[in-house]
Amino acid sequence: MKHKLMGKFSILMSLTLLLSLLPLNVQAKTVTSNETGTHGGYNYEYWKDSGNGTMVLKDGGAFSCEWNNINNILFRKGLKFDETKTHQQIGYMTLTYSCDYQPNGNSYLAVYGWTSDPLVEYYVIESWGTWKPPGNVQSKGTITVDGGVYDIFETTRYNQPSIKGNATFQQYWSVRQQKRTSGTVSVTEHFKAWEAKGMKMGKFYEISLVVEGYQSSGKADVTMMSINIGGNSANPTGTTVVPTPASGSGKSAFSTIEAEDFDNAYGSSIRSIGMGVGYIENGNYLVYNNINFGDGASAFSAKVANGNTTATTIQLRLGSPSGTLIGSLSVPSTGGWNNYEELSTTVSGASGTKDLYLCFNGPVNIDCFSFAKGNSNTNPINPGYILLGDVDQNGTINSLDYAKYKMYLLGMISSLPEEGDINRDGDMNSIDYAMLKQHLLGIINLEELSGPKTTPTPVVIVTPTPTKTPSEGTFHCFLLLGQSNMAGWARAQDSDKIPNPRILALGYDNNQWGVAVPPLHEAFQGAIGPGDWFAKTIIERLPENDTIGLIPCAISGEKIETFMKNGGSKYNWIVSRARMAQQRGGVIEGILFHQGESNNGQQDWPNKVSTLISDLKKDLGLGDIPVLVGELLYTGSCAGHNTLVNRLPSMIPNCYVISAQGLSGDPADFWGLHFNHDSTVEFGKRYAKKMIEVLGW
Repeated sequence: MKHKLMGKFSILMSLTLLLSLLPLNVQAKTVTSNETGTHGGYNYEYWKDSGNGTMVLKDGGAFSCEWNNINNILFRKGLKFDETKTHQQIGYMTLTYSCDYQPNGNSYLAVYGWTSDPLVEYYVIESWGTWKPPGNVQSKGTITVDGGVYDIFETTRYNQPSIKGNATFQQYWSVRQQKRTSGTVSVTEHFKAWEAKGMKMGKFYEISLVVEGYQSSGKADVTMMSINIGGNSANPTGTTVVPTPASGSGKSAFSTIEAEDFDNAYGSSIRSIGMGVGYIENGNYLVYNNINFGDGASAFSAKVANGNTTATTIQLRLGSPSGTLIGSLSVPSTGGWNNYEELSTTVSGASGTKDLYLCFNGPVNIDCFSFAKGNSNTNPINPGYILLGDVDQNGTINSLDYAKYKMYLLGMISSLPEEGDINRDGDMNSIDYAMLKQHLLGIINLEELSGPKTTPTPVVIVTPTPTKTPSEGTFHCFLLLGQSNMAGWARAQDSDKIPNPRILALGYDNNQWGVAVPPLHEAFQGAIGPGDWFAKTIIERLPENDTIGLIPCAISGEKIETFMKNGGSKYNWIVSRARMAQQRGGVIEGILFHQGESNNGQQDWPNKVSTLISDLKKDLGLGDIPVLVGELLYTGSCAGHNTLVNRLPSMIPNCYVISAQGLSGDPADFWGLHFNHDSTVEFGKRYAKKMIEVLGW
């Protein structure tokens, strides 16, 4: 289920914001050696390993600095936190600054900070000197925000200084393509973009503006810097920083609102993970302040899951949990807490800027929601108007439309409504898909391009035959075979459940394609297997228009005989699922195999595995695609079976063994057979690394 802690500011944050209400004129202070402290209501740090540097602390967040003959030096001012809350729980963060930045050599100007659990050092680079960070690293994508485009990177530091002493940790980077030295940085938008790419943020430690130099000289004068959290300025000079969105106009009700971005919550069990909010109980509610309904809203849509057998009702109220009722959404059972569906209902009586209360009469998971424009007398889907790009026809354009369009191009669904013909040329193809992506990145506005339908008749469903072209990418598919360690044992965590619309999975029970979210198999306790992070890792090496399709076929506790063509009960099931991928234009690139615990030590096991793989390749026309076979847990009761595992490359063409060396078992597993969470993630990455190597990606 979903998890969310109640979002309340820590005592430290409360005191900081209280200080922000007092106009202060703080005496300037000069620092010339390593030092940390507070000044003008902000934390500051001066650090160097050698050379000369001077930092002058001024009012509020302002400071100036100068350096020469140094190896490494940094100057920064910002806010520190107690590492008990995520950025979602703290609130929406922006940082506004203005700086006269004059580097001479290697230096950069950035928003900077740390999180713990996981330990992450992050940078939003605004400007730099002669070297553009982080160097020769492959980009993970871009984010368009605050009038610019930033490239996203992830790097790893091994046994280096950190807020936890010398440690190994990840670094997250957003690097602005065009330098600037003043403006507002919507820091939370970068956090969201990173997390959407699987770069998990932890408990918040710090946000600051930093000037850093390396083997260089230079100077910088930060004439103003203020940090805004949740619409409350932490700037003691009294300068109010306008957040995005501004508290005056509020957040648009017609944009997608992430459930975890609430302003307050009532309920001791409510918790949050990457996809939203859960552990909701009867009588709980979530509060979203300053929601701007404009001239009126006519419909409400939410992406929700309900693992119970009875329905839960979400009441939509204004002003308070007992305020004006504008609508109710009934959420029937969706068949599981990870089975999300988008449901809609009509609303009336909402206009202007109001505080929205979602009130629950029972358990439900909620990922995100939005409203459709109109008033109480308006049909939520205006029959005389077409919203280009709104292919799920819920009155808003969001990532769900993007995922649905991708599935159409891959042939997984046969048609789209008229909203899919975005450039109105009578066809639906990768050009329309690219325009939808540009809208989501903020490059174009499809609402401005939308208008009356081409005819006054009901929506015409256009059903062209999907024709894959190189620009639409390749659907790379992988078979996942084995028993419980492939199906998954360790419970999935927040970072595992961040969806990527480019990673699809064939439903284990319903044979329908959808965005891959664990559990992929019918796994114990909603677990992850190596296939999850195999896909998350390998997708980063593929062209932007390519997609991964996972075909989960592992069954916990089963012997190899169950999967055999001759006498096995599941062979035809595996073949039929693989053919579903091929029929949708998928190219089966490889097989991931992890099995043997139930055949521990049986000397004929390698021959049976070889026969199974040979039959599958022949019946599916796979040729000699790579087969990756995982070792069993070294410390488990079946460790001796690895001798048999390592015979397989000599028996199966293009077969490779994925080592389990250094991986750990789950202490909760009394059988002593299963990998723990972190080892499962690492195992998936090892599978991916070998597949990338073998396929030459």
